[in-house]
Amino acid sequence: MRNLNKRLAPANDQPSGGANRFCQNCGYPVAPTDVICPQCGYHLVADKRTVTHQATGQRQQFELSHSRAAWSKRKKLTWLSSGLVIIILGGGLLWGSQYYSRTATLNRAIANTQRGRRLTDYYTSSSTDLRLNKQKLLPIYRYYHHHPKALTTLQRDLLIRGISHDNHFRYGVSGHRWLVFPNYQIIVKPIYPKITTNLAGNQIKLDDRSLGTAERDDDIKSLGALVPGEYQLTVNGTVRGHQLSNSGQYYITSNRTYNLPLTTISTTLQTVPASAIYLNGQKVGTADTSGHFELNDEPWSSDMAVYARYTSSEGMANSKTIHLKKSDDQSTVDINYPNQISHSEADSLVSRLIMCMDQISNGTDINDVTDSQNTALADYFTNGRDNAAYNQIVKMTQDYSDDDDIESVSYDSSLKQVVPGPNGSSLVTYSIEYRFNLEDYAHVQTYQYTATMTPTGNDTTFGYQFSKITNGQKTNDEHESFDE
Repeated sequence: MRNLNKRLAPANDQPSGGANRFCQNCGYPVAPTDVICPQCGYHLVADKRTVTHQATGQRQQFELSHSRAAWSKRKKLTWLSSGLVIIILGGGLLWGSQYYSRTATLNRAIANTQRGRRLTDYYTSSSTDLRLNKQKLLPIYRYYHHHPKALTTLQRDLLIRGISHDNHFRYGVSGHRWLVFPNYQIIVKPIYPKITTNLAGNQIKLDDRSLGTAERDDDIKSLGALVPGEYQLTVNGTVRGHQLSNSGQYYITSNRTYNLPLTTISTTLQTVPASAIYLNGQKVGTADTSGHFELNDEPWSSDMAVYARYTSSEGMANSKTIHLKKSDDQSTVDINYPNQISHSEADSLVSRLIMCMDQISNGTDINDVTDSQNTALADYFTNGRDNAAYNQIVKMTQDYSDDDDIESVSYDSSLKQVVPGPNGSSLVTYSIEYRFNLEDYAHVQTYQYTATMTPTGNDTTFGYQFSKITNGQKTNDEHESFDE
């Protein structure tokens, strides 16, 4: 019988040729190159493919898992970055929608107009005839800087109606900011004024820019496309051998023709003494103690305007503006302050005050004190019995009444001066002579006061009230002996 039990080879007799392999069927060691197991005849090639396939599958599975892990990290970073971008964009949109809103932009535009800053950011022209820059926008700043109330009116008109009352300015969208936000701007409608002068050869200037010379008498020149605002118009020339200049500040708001001839006018201006006199916006002098000021050989123009300004410790007051006519030459022109109390009205109010003071100091109850027209003392003061000056007068005169050493008191008033105060008020300076009759002599003192009087708007009784009264300044103090 054939011996089927084949002896295993020693370890050093194992088949060579690479890493040891074993038959998957019987476990016999086989060489890497064997196709058939020499022990049991098992086909080793199929097994090799299976092992190779398994190894390859394991490697692919690892690479796929590794790729998924790497992709997951990139995905997280991408989502995180996208989230941050969305937050930043959202915050920017929210901020921009507020900053570039209609109201916020207008507020900045008005504030910068008052300061004369960044005007080109907030103004644009409605016409290609007018290309705006910082220099061309200065007249807008000059006017509204000196007229803040007009700027407030402009802001209100643009916010509510979207257009100014004179139709020179419109508020609307002009393009976009950052391609997203509406670019609100004040859109200026240009004006096309002209200037004329009477003599050929006269030199014409707009602000600091020369417009050339008049080529003939009564020549008319265009000032170009301008923004509405405050300008300096100047014409220089020679008249009868004298160098003359007709210059002034003009608020130019229309397409009209401005006439600046070189001819002269002489006139006397009558106003409040010590008032500063302004001609076409420029101070030319001060009224004398009689309130007179002489304009001598001043260049006349159809827009020649004068006004007076009075400055006191209470503030500043401006008179009405008077436009001089050529017929005013060699005449007197009155310059009055609005709402100023007349001398006769002021003297009447002070006299009525004295009448009431006399009643109190001689024992009349304050509730029964009235003037000759049956008007209570408190009615002569703003805020009535709450007025500080009213209470000081009542206390003072009641103290005189309660003083046993004073047998009687009499008063005598004298009006000194009436000048304009701020906001339509009047400053009335008057003196009161106090005569205190004592037992053996009379003590006579004189004090000077300045009262601020304001209009009441009530023409049926009296048109003014005492707003406040300064502390008295003593101007005289003497004693008079009684004759025995």
